[in-house]
Amino acid sequence: MQDPKSSSSLFNWRNGQAYFRDLKVIHREVPLDGFSLKLACLSDASQLLDEPDFAQKFIDEDRAPYGVELWPASKILANEILSGDIGPVGEALEIGCGLGLVSLAATKAGWAVTATDCDELALDFLRYNAKLNEISLHDCAVLDWDHPPSEKKYQHIWAADVLYQLVDQKPLLKCLQVMLEAGGVALIADPNRSVADRFPDHAREFGFEVQVTTHTTVDDDDKKKPGRIFRLNH
Repeated sequence: MQDPKSSSSLFNWRNGQAYFRDLKVIHREVPLDGFSLKLACLSDASQLLDEPDFAQKFIDEDRAPYGVELWPASKILANEILSGDIGPVGEALEIGCGLGLVSLAATKAGWAVTATDCDELALDFLRYNAKLNEISLHDCAVLDWDHPPSEKKYQHIWAADVLYQLVDQKPLLKCLQVMLEAGGVALIADPNRSVADRFPDHAREFGFEVQVTTHTTVDDDDKKKPGRIFRLNH
């Protein structure tokens, strides 16, 4: 595990403007139930593909820099956690934390969250955003779904917007099998992408009980957007 309080030297300020390396960083105010969070993100994440070392990393790993964008279902999941309907606060793991909205909101509400992502770049932004909001994270780490650690299990595991590729669903479920306690609950939020329609069937094949609840969120133009949360009982 890495020090969640550390801030990346890749961030700097010049003339009142924040930069990640030489790429402009924008700060967004994200309203949630009861409070709002400030999140730093790149004005255009695709600019990272013009950075030679980052571009090579994404090519080698066959993926794009999705972790430094704010995804719609993260608001749905954050508000579900803040509602208190999932039970008393405790320890939790977030998979695919990205900019950190869910982990930071839950931490502010009293949860001890271990925030993880497959991309160290996302964790750089997570740590920066924790500092920006004066929130002390419990822990953060890189997590490879294909090689989840088995020494630590969690009663609560959360993820938002991780079902956008069909090929990722079974590795995610295998990871949950390893890291979720018996009797534990995983909440997976999704903005009604059609590729996720098959996820409940896949989850049942892995032995999970599945419930689906509908939710809405509000986009940057104040328009309501539908979504859902898959609740998996182990």
